[in-house]
Amino acid sequence: MDKTEFTRQEIYDLVWSKPFSSLAKIYEISDTGLRKICNKYEIPFPKTGIGKGTVRKKSREGKIGTF
Repeated sequence: MDKTEFTRQEIYDLVWSKPFSSLAKIYEISDTGLRKICNKYEIPFPKTGIGKGTVRKKSREGKIGTF
């Protein structure tokens, strides 16, 4: 397997564009290995289960109509 070099920005763009499992298959690395790379270089990444097209609902704190 040939080495592929990426900039920090390129890795950031990749991990926010596709799920870790897909990237792991493409680049022949484990998804855990990819997470470790992101952590090492302080690259933020989506939480597990939050991928492209996933909408997260914000929870409301407090009660509606409480005065």
